[in-house]
Amino acid sequence: MTPASQAKLLKATTSIQSGSSALCDILISATLCWIFHSHRSTLKRTNSLISKLILYAINRAIATSLCALLTVFLFRKFYGTYYFKIPFLASAQVYVISVVSVLTSRKRMREEHDNTINLSAFMRENLTSTQKSDTAGADDSGTTTVQAV
Repeated sequence: MTPASQAKLLKATTSIQSGSSALCDILISATLCWIFHSHRSTLKRTNSLISKLILYAINRAIATSLCALLTVFLFRKFYGTYYFKIPFLASAQVYVISVVSVLTSRKRMREEHDNTINLSAFMRENLTSTQKSDTAGADDSGTTTVQAV
């Protein structure tokens, strides 16, 4: 293979790979948004949660697709350099960050939208409040203070 044909093949495969990655991210996020939207209800809290999930899906798609499209642009514009490696290598971290952020936000979103009472926290607060005693006394200035011990 000649260097010119190798370059042409490399440009085509890199463009297909990064372009299809961006297209898949967009299609997956659009499908998620459609599924989430179809589960809307008359409850305000449910709709609020669904709106947050849609926002997460859109933000993830923007970040990962931007890395993939920037890879294609830099590879074609500055062929022969390694500028395209910056978004190409960063895309793996962007995927990991998006997954970890969704996983960590799930707990917070669940707590915000959960009506159940956490009995273990309630019992802990109850035990500590019954074990504390209020003491009253006068300090050096002659004023009476009340503090929990």
